[in-house]
Amino acid sequence: MNAQKNANVGKINEAFKTHLDPIVGQDAAKSKIKHWIEGAAYGNGYLEPLLIAGDVGMGKTRIMKAIGYIVKAVFPAKENNIQFFPNGENLGTPSQFMDDYASPFVHDKDGMLLVDEAHELPKVTAVKLRDMIQPDAGAKPVDVKHGDATITVDPTRWTALFATNEIQKFSAALRSRLKMIMLEEYTDDQMAQILFNGAKEQNLRFNEDSLLPLAASSRGSARDVVSIVQDLVKMGARKNKTTINKDDVTELLKIRGMFPLGLTKKEVDTLVMLEDRPRQLQSIAAMNNLASPQQRVLDSYLFRRNLMEVEGKRKLTEEGRAYLAELRKRHFIGARKTQTAAF
Repeated sequence: MNAQKNANVGKINEAFKTHLDPIVGQDAAKSKIKHWIEGAAYGNGYLEPLLIAGDVGMGKTRIMKAIGYIVKAVFPAKENNIQFFPNGENLGTPSQFMDDYASPFVHDKDGMLLVDEAHELPKVTAVKLRDMIQPDAGAKPVDVKHGDATITVDPTRWTALFATNEIQKFSAALRSRLKMIMLEEYTDDQMAQILFNGAKEQNLRFNEDSLLPLAASSRGSARDVVSIVQDLVKMGARKNKTTINKDDVTELLKIRGMFPLGLTKKEVDTLVMLEDRPRQLQSIAAMNNLASPQQRVLDSYLFRRNLMEVEGKRKLTEEGRAYLAELRKRHFIGARKTQTAAF
C-alpha cells in the first residue's frame, strides 16, 4: 500500500514539475491547483469543477492546458477522454452539445471537459451544463434527460474546467456550481522572466539595464510577449546583434507606439497637464476630451504606478515628475509644456 502511495506521489510531483512549475508567476493559483489535484488523487477521484478567471494575458489558456496534461498523467482512466474547446460557442446549442459531446463522452464515462473563452457559452447550453455538474464530493451520479435518452454523469469520474477573461459575462447559473480560481497580474519581475524565457528561445540576450524597463511596459500582461520577442528578433537581425540594450528598448517602444511603464499617450498627457499645478478630475477629463468616469478609469493605472496622487485635486508625485524627466531625456516627449509627440 505504501509502495503504491509513494508511486502516486512520484507521478503527481513529476506532473507538476513538468507542466505547472515552469509557468512563471501565478503562485497562489498554482498552489490551489496542486491541492485540487492531490485531494482527488488521494481521495475518491472527485475533481471539483473549476472556473479560472483573469484578465487577458494572465496565462489562463496555458494553465488550463497544463491542468489537462496533469489530469491525463495522474488519472489514467481519463487519459483518452479529455476534450478541449477553444471557445465556449463551439459547444453549440443544448441539443448539439448533448448529441455531439455529452452522449458519447460523458454518459457513464471517465473524462474531463475543458472550455476556454467560456463567457461565449450559449446561455441555454450553460444551463444544461449546470444540470450535469455536481459541486459536492459526496454527490451521487446524476441523470440528465435529453429527449428519450438519459445521460448519467458520475462526479467522481467526469468533471469540467472553464476559463474566461470576462467573468461578468459568464453564466451566473453555471458559476454557482464551480470553484473559482482568480489569476493575478504579473509583477514587473515576473514579466521580465517571461520575456527572458521567450528571448532565450530566439538566442537573444538583454543587457542588465534593458530587460526590466521592457517588462514594465507590459502593464502586467503577457499577451504581447510573443509579438515583442518577434520585434526584437527583427531588430537584432537588422542591427546584426544578439544583445538588446536600453537604447534598443527605447527604439522598440517608440516603434510599437508605447511609452515606458506601458503608459498610453492620454495617460502621459494627463501627467503633463499636472506639471504646472494640481487639477480637478473634471478639468483633466475636459482637456482629454473624456467623460469624468472615463478619465477616472484612465487614472487608475497612474495611481497604481504611483505617478499621481490625490490631495483634494490630482497632482504629480515625485515619481511622476521623475518619469516625465526621463521621457524628455529619452526624447519620448518634447520640452516642458509642449504636447506629447504622436508616434
